[in-house]
Amino acid sequence: MALQIWLPLNGTFENYGLLGPLTQTAAPAYADGAFGKTLTTGGCKMTASQAASVLNNKAVTICFWVYINVATGTKSNLNLFFGNSSMSEKNNRKFSLFNYPTVNDFHWSFQNDAATTAWCVGFLTGALPSYKWTHVAITYENPNGAIYINGSLKQTFTGSSASFSFAYDTTVLWNSTYMYRNDFRLYDHCLSAKEISEIAKGLICHY
Repeated sequence: MALQIWLPLNGTFENYGLLGPLTQTAAPAYADGAFGKTLTTGGCKMTASQAASVLNNKAVTICFWVYINVATGTKSNLNLFFGNSSMSEKNNRKFSLFNYPTVNDFHWSFQNDAATTAWCVGFLTGALPSYKWTHVAITYENPNGAIYINGSLKQTFTGSSASFSFAYDTTVLWNSTYMYRNDFRLYDHCLSAKEISEIAKGLICHY
């Protein structure tokens, strides 16, 4: 159990987690933010072999700081935070986080091998205010999951992960001018509520 991806995004695009270098999909750019520098544009992904090594039927934690850089209620500038957008290959939308149906709503879903559509297991309305930093965390330990906003538990959910293969390239950071990001982390285990609360204070390097 370990911190596999740790992208501070405070002026560097380097992965300080154990998974190793990620594949850049769009060149990074930075501006001054709440935590030093902040990523304004830029993207990266895990290769299929990397994704297969950390995404499984057991547990995962994904957390990050996000600043929605578009007006409240906008529906035309929706973006993924983590995961893939296409459902044509069935399992390639395993574990997807995005803002939908407006930029201020948080949506968590995943897809098993036999599914032809992804299904939402977590949804929060208005959880992502515009022009303000918000800490988001998802914990999942099959079949139980939780969504935390700014360190506080907002929703629990259940959904059984039963995929046989995770070997798909998986986008870690989507390139977007409509959101700024800091301190992206992916763990291959489920963090506790206490650990999430402390990470959301911006004071903990890593667990």
